[in-house]
Amino acid sequence: MFRLFLAELFKLRRSKLWLTSLAVPVFLFSIFLIGLGNVDERPAWTMLETGASYAWAYFLLPMTATVITAMMGQIEYRPNTWSYMLTLPQRKWQVFLVKAIVALVVMALISALVVGASIGAGKVHGLLRPDYAFFGMVPWKHMGKEMFEIWLASFLLVAIQFGVAMRFGGLVLPLLTGIGGVFLAILVGTLNQLKFLGIATENYNFMPWLLPANMLSSEAGLGTQTLLIGGLGGGALFIVIAVWLSRKDWN
Repeated sequence: MFRLFLAELFKLRRSKLWLTSLAVPVFLFSIFLIGLGNVDERPAWTMLETGASYAWAYFLLPMTATVITAMMGQIEYRPNTWSYMLTLPQRKWQVFLVKAIVALVVMALISALVVGASIGAGKVHGLLRPDYAFFGMVPWKHMGKEMFEIWLASFLLVAIQFGVAMRFGGLVLPLLTGIGGVFLAILVGTLNQLKFLGIATENYNFMPWLLPANMLSSEAGLGTQTLLIGGLGGGALFIVIAVWLSRKDWN
């Protein structure tokens, strides 16, 4: 499986996936740096950390997972290399499981870049405007831990997007799935109650697209439940999807 992993990484070198992976960190760096140009007092590092975490967990992570998994699917669909890949001397389910692992590794890398870009924006702001530099300890450790937990909680979301992207050849369905999920998550996350439906939003705390944002909640026990559902549940779903895809006729 390690050779499969290296082969997948090699294939990604020739795609635009890595360039796409840089889009979110560059976007956050630019937005924070521009926004900080308007502050008229010294901000705390916690402000920057909170803004980056919420932007990543609620919107940017789900959309990034949608785009990354869709692009990974297109790597095989566009040149129609599924038949070749699945005739290599290894079990079919291993091919899909390795692809899933690569998707998670890419998401972990982007998460780390988000931390670096956010704190980097604060550092550059301090150099450009020393009188309004951030005060307090730079939250490398705390922000890194928070992003790691958000990444674990996103496994179920990434698994769903991965399954759709690998099963269907076009970009439309994976993108619609991701956009629709993000839209519903934002709707549920921003409204106290869906009054027009008469449904309490608490019933949707464990929507896959809301699980990463749950890790930012102060509600007792919610983080542990989220990691069990998102992390362990997502890991199990990846295995189920790999076996399911291996049984499809790819000829």
